[in-house]
Amino acid sequence: MKRSVVVAFLCLGTFPPGAFAAEFAATGKISSSVAASDNYFLTDSPSGYTVRPQSNIDLDFLALTPTARYSLDSNIGYYKYLGPGAKDTQLSWGTPAGSTFSADFYRPSAKYNFQAQWSRSDVATTLLQQTGTATGRGSIDNYKASAGATRDFNAVDSGIWGGNISTASYSDPNQSPYIDYATNLGWNHKMSPSTTLLASVNFDWLAVDNPQDSQRLFWNPAVSLQSHLTKRLFLNATVGGAFVNAYQHGLIAPGAGAGTFQQQAGASVDWVANAVLSYNWLKDTRVSFTAVRSITPTVLGQLEKVESLGANVNYGINHSDNLNLYTQFSHNSSIGVTSTQSDAFTASASYQHQIAREWLSSLAYSYSQRSDQSGIARSNTVTLTLTHDFTLFGKPSRAVPKTASELAREDLQRAQLVLPTITP
Repeated sequence: MKRSVVVAFLCLGTFPPGAFAAEFAATGKISSSVAASDNYFLTDSPSGYTVRPQSNIDLDFLALTPTARYSLDSNIGYYKYLGPGAKDTQLSWGTPAGSTFSADFYRPSAKYNFQAQWSRSDVATTLLQQTGTATGRGSIDNYKASAGATRDFNAVDSGIWGGNISTASYSDPNQSPYIDYATNLGWNHKMSPSTTLLASVNFDWLAVDNPQDSQRLFWNPAVSLQSHLTKRLFLNATVGGAFVNAYQHGLIAPGAGAGTFQQQAGASVDWVANAVLSYNWLKDTRVSFTAVRSITPTVLGQLEKVESLGANVNYGINHSDNLNLYTQFSHNSSIGVTSTQSDAFTASASYQHQIAREWLSSLAYSYSQRSDQSGIARSNTVTLTLTHDFTLFGKPSRAVPKTASELAREDLQRAQLVLPTITP
C-alpha cells in the first residue's frame, strides 16, 4: 500500500501545476471494411481481382486542463488480400498499427507542444499512394519525436519553431534503415484581419545506414499568403525554393570499405509552389481547388517531385448524409541517380450515411490510372465501411470546427500524393 502511494505521488510530481483540475475522457472506434478491385496494386498485367477485408480498433485518451492538453491515440488493424490479385504483392496480410502521445501547453502569448509517435504500415500500398507504383514489399516501422513552439511578439507578429527526429526500419532486409533530422523556423505577420503573410525556412538531413553512408540535405525557404478574399472564399498560396544535395562514400571494391566522401548524382535546385482556393458554397458544402508543385520524401526516404491539379466537393446533404467527390491529375518524377517519370489520374466518390448516433456507414468508388514508359495501368476499386464509435468513460470534448487554414493544409497533404484516396 505504501509503495503504491509513493509511486502515485512521484507520478503526480511529473505534471505541471493545475494539471489535475482536468477533464478526462476515453473514447474508441471499431471499423470494418471490404475493398474489391480489378487491379488493386495498379500493375501493368494484373493477376485478377483482389478483395481486401480489414478491421481496425482505435482507442483515444484525452486530458484537458485550463492550460494544457494531453492525448494518447492508439490503433491496430488487420487486413488480408484474397483472390487471384493477391499474387501481385509480397505481403498477403498485415497488422498496421500506431500510437501517438501529444502534449500541448498554452500561455497568454505562447503555445508549446511535444509529440512522440510510432507507426507500422505496409510499404507497397503506401508507395502506391505516394508514387503511383507499389514497388516495395514488407512493412516499415517509423519512430518520431517532435517539439514546437509559437510565440506572439505583438498584436500582428509571431514566430514559429519546430523540430523532429525520426527513424525508419524495414522488415525487408534489402531496404536500408535511416534516421532523419528536420527543423523549421517561421515568422507570421498579420497584414489585416483577413490576411496573413508567412515566411519560413525548412531544413532536412537524412542519413542512411548503408555501406556508402548515404546522406541527403534538403533546404526549402518559402513565403506564404493566407487570405479570406470574401466571407466564403479563402486562398492559401505558397512559393519557394528547393535545394537538394546528396553525398556518399564511394566503394573502392567489394568488402574493401568506403572511399572518399563525394557528392552524389541527383543534386538539384528547383522551385516549388502550391495554392488552395476554397469556397463555402452553402452552409454544409465546400468546394476546393488545388495546384501543387512540391518535392516530398517517400516512405523509403527518397525524394519525389509531384506536380498536380485537383478539385474536391464536400456536400452535406442533411444531418445524416454526406457526399464527397474528388479528382486529380498528377505528374511525378523521382530525384536521384536514376530518374523515372509517370502520369496519374484519379477520380473518387464517397457517400456516408449516419445510421445511428454511434454508427456510420460509407460506400466509396475510385478509379485510378497510371501511364509511364512501360504502358498504361488502370484500376477500379469499391470500398464498403462500417464504423462504430463508443465512449469508455468521461465526456468526449466537443469537436472544434476546423479552420480554413487547417482544411487547406489537409487539401495540400492529399494533393502531394500521386494517387490520393478519400478516407471514410
